[in-house]
Amino acid sequence: MFKITFCLHRLPHMSREEFQKYWREVHGPMAVKHKDVLGFKRYVQTHALAEGSVPALDHLKDAPAQFDGVAEIWYESQHAYETRRATPEG
Repeated sequence: MFKITFCLHRLPHMSREEFQKYWREVHGPMAVKHKDVLGFKRYVQTHALAEGSVPALDHLKDAPAQFDGVAEIWYESQHAYETRRATPEG
């Protein structure tokens, strides 16, 4: 398997809740709808927790790399990914 991981930041005008709702309810279903055309085998969304939901991690809030979510897209192989990316649909 070949996996691509994207660390996501929301647009500046969106709250984290708005971003996650869009990602979960619009973008995710759209990705899954086109999975056969795009050729991926698995799509995973990992949503960031709301600030303050894990007090033991509050000291990390000023860390430089904060993401609103992480997406994983799995392909059968790197060749399968590259082949699909070379198509107009990809």
